[in-house]
This record gives sequence, structure tokens and C-alpha cells, in this order.
Amino acid sequence: MKIDKLDSLTNLTMTDKKGPPHKAGGVEFQKILDEIQANQAAENQKLLESASGAAGVPDGPLGAYSFPPLAEFGNPVQAQNRTFQTADRMLNVLEQYQKALGDPEVSLKNLYPIIQSLSSEVQGMNEGTENLPANDPLKKILEEIGILTAVEVEKFNRGEYVP
Repeated sequence: MKIDKLDSLTNLTMTDKKGPPHKAGGVEFQKILDEIQANQAAENQKLLESASGAAGVPDGPLGAYSFPPLAEFGNPVQAQNRTFQTADRMLNVLEQYQKALGDPEVSLKNLYPIIQSLSSEVQGMNEGTENLPANDPLKKILEEIGILTAVEVEKFNRGEYVP
């Protein structure tokens, strides 16, 4: 297919189901587009000014992470250490559960204490993740661990592993 003249495409008329026919790519469209882009730029500028003024910390790459003031969290290093410890405990208990579930000599009665431990760890982890900022990547990981653990606890309680 040979395309010679692209200028004729800008003069096409398009019919709208709700209104009269109008030309595509006209001056009105460019005017509306410029207006919307200006509004978005102004809103982004306001957000950047308020975020950097409030937090005192510049946004991360592409504004993906913004850090709240340290005063809101007390000691963030301790909170993060507790969160890491909780995640580590959860993963260790899940690993024990996996090994015990794969061992044919371990009965389901012997697995029940591990399930109770998983259940209590999930509750403690949920309380710990509430203190993390919404955009913290660790919070997402902990939520995924919590969901996985809750599913395993429910599977066990429903009897899906009963032979």
C-alpha cells in the first residue's frame, strides 16, 4: 500500500453519535489539549510544593516514593527492624510448615501448633504493618506474606490436607 499524501487526513470529518460532524485535529482540539496540559502542570507543581514543603525531603524517582516527616514515626529504624524481624519469623515458620507438610511421618495433629503459631504471627504482623506508610515497599511484601499465611491456615482448618 502506497501512502502519498498525509495532509488529506487532517481534513477528514468525523461524525459524533451525539452531535454534528466536526473536523479532526482542528484548532479547538489543540486549544483544549494545551489547556488541560497547563492545568495538569499547575496541579503537579502545587503537589510538589506542598509535599516538599511538608516533608522536607524530595520525592523519589518519578515521585513514586515520598517520605513523611520522621517525627510522625518516632524512631523509624526501630520500626523497620521490628518489621524485618516479623517478616523473618513469618518466613521461618512458613518454612517449618512446608517441611512438616512434606514429611509423611508428621501427622496433622503435630502440624496444629505450627498453624497456631502462623495464625498468631499474622495477627502481630497485621498490627505492625498498620504503622508503615502506604507507599512503603516492605508493606506490600508483608501483606503478601500475610495473605499466603492466611490462605494456608484456612486450608488446614477446612481439612484440605486430610488424606
